[in-house]
Amino acid sequence: MDAKWIDKVQKHASGIELDTATANDITEYIETKMYLYELGGFTDSELWLLFKDDFEEFTDDNFRRARADIRSKLRSYLLRGGVWVATHSSKKGHHISDVLFDVVNREDDHEWTDAELVETLKIHKPMFSAILEDRLNPTKTGLALTAEDTNQASQQASAQVPAAQQTDSFGQTATL
Repeated sequence: MDAKWIDKVQKHASGIELDTATANDITEYIETKMYLYELGGFTDSELWLLFKDDFEEFTDDNFRRARADIRSKLRSYLLRGGVWVATHSSKKGHHISDVLFDVVNREDDHEWTDAELVETLKIHKPMFSAILEDRLNPTKTGLALTAEDTNQASQQASAQVPAAQQTDSFGQTATL
């Protein structure tokens, strides 16, 4: 473990006292938990369950008190780790703190749709999800192509290639 994290890990081993915590304390707690998740290599359901356990006492207001960049990093980390977190829109009044709170209170693990994966991979890549690995390309930056996708792409490419033409010694053009 990196020496700079030892004190923080020990400080937050039993959670955080939210009634007396400052915004900096909450930010440090979130950063420490992300460090531990990464150190442990947690992904997918295991990451989701740890997150729920570590943040079960949090309200959307508690999340809101953390620095905005850290809330955003937490959302991105969860998404890249295979934990689905809804999109947010400050304009519509649904902030990152709200969607993080929703993940904590979700009853069941989320089944990702291809559309959700595509949307997520536009911004949050590569993904390091073990469960979603079969649905991702080798670089984990997009969806894997199925045999059907490959056949369709090949057919489309063939249809777009103009027929080859050859001119004979008399100047006549023939399509091959």
